[in-house]
Order: sequence, then structure tokens, then C-alpha cells
Amino acid sequence: MTPFFLGVRMAYRFLVAAAALIAATASARAQFEYPIEIEAVEIGLPAGRFGNEKDVATQKPANIVKRGQWCPVYLQFKLNKELGVGAKLRIESYDSDGIRTTLYVPLTRSFNGLLPGARVKSTDFGFTPYVRPGDTAGDVRITILTDDGKDDTLAKTFVSRNLAYRDAANYVVVGLGSKLPGFDLPGGAANANNGGGTRSGLRGGRIEASAITNVMDMPDQWIGWQTADLVVLTTGSAPQQFLLDLFGDNANADQRSRREALLEWVRRGGKLVVSVGSNAVTLSQLKSFQAILPAPLKLDPSSKAVSALPIYAVLPGWSINDDLMPKTPGTTFPVAQVNLAAVAARAPRG
Repeated sequence: MTPFFLGVRMAYRFLVAAAALIAATASARAQFEYPIEIEAVEIGLPAGRFGNEKDVATQKPANIVKRGQWCPVYLQFKLNKELGVGAKLRIESYDSDGIRTTLYVPLTRSFNGLLPGARVKSTDFGFTPYVRPGDTAGDVRITILTDDGKDDTLAKTFVSRNLAYRDAANYVVVGLGSKLPGFDLPGGAANANNGGGTRSGLRGGRIEASAITNVMDMPDQWIGWQTADLVVLTTGSAPQQFLLDLFGDNANADQRSRREALLEWVRRGGKLVVSVGSNAVTLSQLKSFQAILPAPLKLDPSSKAVSALPIYAVLPGWSINDDLMPKTPGTTFPVAQVNLAAVAARAPRG
């Protein structure tokens, strides 16, 4: 081979190698172009055992969100390199009237002292971001900026499209502390998650379950519960640590804010059902838990076993007179005993 062709071949190999190196460098630069990477975004209350919609991207049960109602946003970030400046989160959304809402959340507390490769979840913020999306065409845009007044971009903007909106008429039941393992409705096979009728799920998909098993996943503002129609706190199946984080005297400020947000939602008309039986002794010692009950729990005896629990309710236009029964006929279940005399003693007279 002549020196001329040898030189051409070597030059060609050099150019190919150089192009490959440039491509690899560009890929690495693109990966670390921003110091922060937005890895995951979930909008709405976490899905429970009975979900009717799937997330388009992950094909997992989609979080529950309704048009025009505030809902929490759960995020996960990855730190690609150490930050030399403070950071803030910007979330933009449009409601049903086309009005844009922009929320800023400081992130300095979350990234201070972290090394590259570290991951941060929204539960580490100390407070929860919210959006109020209004239409399927309304994107939710999430950006991380510097908080030095320059608003330089620290992460590639995340745009969430095609949210799995639920109908306004859907009834959402949130299990607090558990995924409501015993929750079911009469109706046979049609109520199975994939069974019967033109629509699947409980009552043809009109009743949907959500579940929050970590106190820090609870909204820290009452508006975050707007999507929920009923919250059920199952103290029997909820881990004891969950109950202590929510109602214990040693609960930190972030945990207490979650409790206060739930109670504020109830004061504004939200419906909270609390089941107490097997953990009555522990719960009777938590003053914050006792405060939310219509009657204080007895300490001795704290509970008793029953085969049926009568339920009475009378409201304008309708009434309930029924028995709560165990799934297995002839068995019993524990229920807490309450001090009704204490309620009568503090009731207003006249």
C-alpha cells in the first residue's frame, strides 16, 4: 500500500474516533448539563387498591386528580453536581378558566450539604407543592431555578401532559395508614377490580380508593384534600409508628402540620371515619388523637368483642339503621368503648 493511501486510511480512522469521542462527550455533557435532574413527578392523591386509570408513561395506577380541585404534587430529584447557589421550585398550571397559577417552593433546605448522586423527594421539603389543573389540554410545567434573583435554570423543565382526570362524580375514599385491606362493597363480581359491566372497579368505577401510608405524604394544607370525599383512618391495620408520627407528643413540626391540615379539612366539611378496636389502649394515651373523637375512649376496659355493631344516623331527608357485621358469620371483632357520660357532662344545658 502506498504511503498516500495509508495516510488517508489513518486519517479516516482518526476522524471516526474523534467523532465518536465528540458524540460521547456531548452525551455526557447533555446528561450533566443541568446540576439537577427531575426524575419523577406524580400529581394527585396516591392510588389505592381500586384504581380505574393508569399513568400513560409508567402504566401503573395513576394518582387521583380532578379538574378544578387542588391536589398535591410528589417529586423526586437527582443532584448531578454540587450547588453553589440556592434553588427554588416553580410549578405552573392552568385552571378551567384558563387562568395560570404559579407556585414557588424554596429548595435550599433540601439540597444543602448533598453530594452528586444524591436523591431528594418532595417529602423532604418540609411542605407540599400543589396544583389546580383545569383541563386535559392544560400542561403542568415544573422548573427548578436559582433563588439569587437571576432565575437561572437548574434543571430541564418537566412538562406533565395527559393527566388521568377522574369524573367530578367519582367518590374517592382515602385509606389513611393502610390500603384498606378489608374495604369492599356489596354487589358480587361486578365490584371486582376488573369484573362485570361496561365499567370496571367498585360500583362501576364510580368509587375509587386512594391510600397514604406515610405521614409525610399527607397534604400539609387543607386544600390538598379537596379530591377526597371520605378519609378512613384504620388504626387497627395502620402501623403503630404511623399513628405516633401523626398523633404522638413527639411528632415534629412537619408531621403536626399534616395532622392540622386534615383536621382543618374536616372542620370545613370533610368526612373522616376513624376505626378503633385492637389499638384502643395505645390510642387512648394519645391526647391529640382523643381530641378528634366525639367521645373520649375508656381506659378500662378499653375495648370489647362484638358480633355486630349497630349504626344509627338521622339526617334531613334520610336515615340509617343497620348493623356492621364481620365478613365471617359467627365471629367477633374488637371495638373501642367510649365514655358517653363525659360527653353528656360537657354538653351545653338549656
